[in-house]
Amino acid sequence: MELQGCIDRLYQVESRYREFLNEAVESTKREFWSLPKDQQVKEKKLEIVQSKVDVLIAQEKQCDAEVEAILAEIQTILKEQGKSTALVSEIRAYYEDSKANWKAAKMTELYS
Repeated sequence: MELQGCIDRLYQVESRYREFLNEAVESTKREFWSLPKDQQVKEKKLEIVQSKVDVLIAQEKQCDAEVEAILAEIQTILKEQGKSTALVSEIRAYYEDSKANWKAAKMTELYS
């Protein structure tokens, strides 16, 4: 196991998740704008967004699980090297903050 390989995998997970979210947002917008003009109302937009929530939550849980598995590997590597495992907590905190900010931005984009 190599630390840099784990870090690279974290970036890959982040990239895949962001790509998935971007596509979900774009798909939602397309679905809304393809409705007849008289149906392009806020209630319909909310309905479309709600129809995708379960898939989005499942994808987020999968991403969280992948991140936690990689963080467990990083922790093992650091312990084997006799180093502090504080990096794991720092990465986890960054991940949670980044994810929360990104989700908030995407939700604002969808609801505006």
